[in-house]
Amino acid sequence: MLSYVRKRNAYVNASLFALLLVLLCSAAEVRADVRLPDVLSDSMVLQRGVRVPVWGRAEPGEAVAVSFAGQTKKTTAAADGRWRVWLDPLRANATPQVLTVGGKNRIELKDVLVGEVWLVSGQSNMQFTLAETCEAKEAIAAASHPNIRLFNVSRQVAFKHKPPPLAVWRATTPESVRDFSAAGYYFAVEIQKELGVPVGVINSSYGGSQAEAWTPVEYLNANPELKATVERTKVWDEERPRVKVEYDAQIKRWREEADKARSAGARPR
Repeated sequence: MLSYVRKRNAYVNASLFALLLVLLCSAAEVRADVRLPDVLSDSMVLQRGVRVPVWGRAEPGEAVAVSFAGQTKKTTAAADGRWRVWLDPLRANATPQVLTVGGKNRIELKDVLVGEVWLVSGQSNMQFTLAETCEAKEAIAAASHPNIRLFNVSRQVAFKHKPPPLAVWRATTPESVRDFSAAGYYFAVEIQKELGVPVGVINSSYGGSQAEAWTPVEYLNANPELKATVERTKVWDEERPRVKVEYDAQIKRWREEADKARSAGARPR
């Protein structure tokens, strides 16, 4: 298990924050105050042994300084208000620390640990919560792991139009783990047993989504058998207007028939 973790760790860690930049950055408008994406918050875990990005928004040209574990990194917000710094590789640390971000305002992120950070994503098997498993009651009651932190990304379809945050980092307790990915939780427990360091797990699974949605397009295009899934999207885009017209017509007919059935005292089917 440990050899597998080490082998996979480099790949996952390299791609993790690239995915987060796309999936988890707040789409908030540029303001004078320095702002951070939801995934950078109190009780988070930072990845050990690699350069760690810290990013956000500020007023264009605003000076920003990030301090953590004896390091201070400085930068200036770009014309679009975006900024990013890189912390030097960190050692695992289970002692809570404070990460500060300063510009025209000051942000303090408390209870920050350093260890292993993993992203779990996929369809219904990954979304399947601990509460839905066999022996869920016993597993939930025993889920007390202060150094395993969970970030359960919202699955609301219109989440970009909802007030932030998309999620919050929470220590593992019976309350926080109940609706978390069962696979993600058990994976985190095993990783911590093997490595003995804090573990952070970000769950962005979405049941019922297409498998190819979780695969980089360049990988799909490189495989003759999988390339069809990319081409299928183009076909669907062309067919969508026609299908929508047919769907709307069928819904209209069903509603008319349902109204007639109700008027006759029958139950619509």
